Amino acid sequence: MVVPILVVLVAGCAFAAVGYFVWSGHRQETPDSAELKRLNALHSAILAYKEERGTYPPGPSSALVRALATRSKRGVPFLEIPAHALSASGELLDGWGTPVCYREGPNPPTPGGRPYELYSCGPNGKDERGAGDDVGVGD
Repeated sequence: MVVPILVVLVAGCAFAAVGYFVWSGHRQETPDSAELKRLNALHSAILAYKEERGTYPPGPSSALVRALATRSKRGVPFLEIPAHALSASGELLDGWGTPVCYREGPNPPTPGGRPYELYSCGPNGKDERGAGDDVGVGD
């Protein structure tokens, strides 16, 4: 009688632990997937800025940071960026410590063009204009 109760108890604890880790988002992420998640959040903030202000935030990265730190109509910044994610000159750093590349394009974009470029230089830290191991998002 004691053995079946212990088996059920151990199985229940194991199931609860697995559920906790799955639902709370605790899983192993690759550096690229973590960076893509950060860039997607930045991309969403850029689109919210465009929706509210009618234009994309100015570039380069340091100007983008200043623009997204301004208050939206809701009274909160478009994106709160922690100080440790900024370089000494105010540029947004990627997960590898390299400034994020943000270039404003033509507004509105040319046919087939994108309104801006947003990408990380990736693990090698070299700006390959969104190619190579660069990690990027955009419209």
